[in-house]
Amino acid sequence: MLLTLLLALLTVPVLAPVPHDVHLSHGRMLIEGETVVFQVRFFRDDLERALAGGAENAPLLAPTPEVDARVAAYFGDHVALIADGTRLVGAVVTSAQSVEAGQETWTYRLVYQAASPPRQIHLRNTLLMEVFEEQRNFVRVLDTGSEKTHSFYFVKGSEAFTFAPAG
Repeated sequence: MLLTLLLALLTVPVLAPVPHDVHLSHGRMLIEGETVVFQVRFFRDDLERALAGGAENAPLLAPTPEVDARVAAYFGDHVALIADGTRLVGAVVTSAQSVEAGQETWTYRLVYQAASPPRQIHLRNTLLMEVFEEQRNFVRVLDTGSEKTHSFYFVKGSEAFTFAPAG
């Protein structure tokens, strides 16, 4: 019986990441009063490689407090969210795995808290740019107070934007 179980486990296909040429993260930022929620979706293998410092054999992502803490630290190094001159620190509140068009992705949601509703935001986003020369990061921002939206496309050489959420 044990031998049958072992053979069955050995024949189960392991899902390897499907190779992809595009290195893109997709983010949505919601500004609601003093609270800023930033949700970003990544290709799993890209984020794992970044968390491993560019190494090919990266640790696997998992919905655990330890991995969430590593992701929060990574965001702290690669995302600067400055509201009215004060740099905000984000905390991971959710993480989720999904498969889209055959690609495994992970989505992380971080919450940042400002002292008051931001009048000006400076956003620098270099996520994954230290690993992939051609990395692109798209972020769409919605301010719920004014219902004004902004869209930003971050690439090397254009990693930061300053904007007035309700202005």
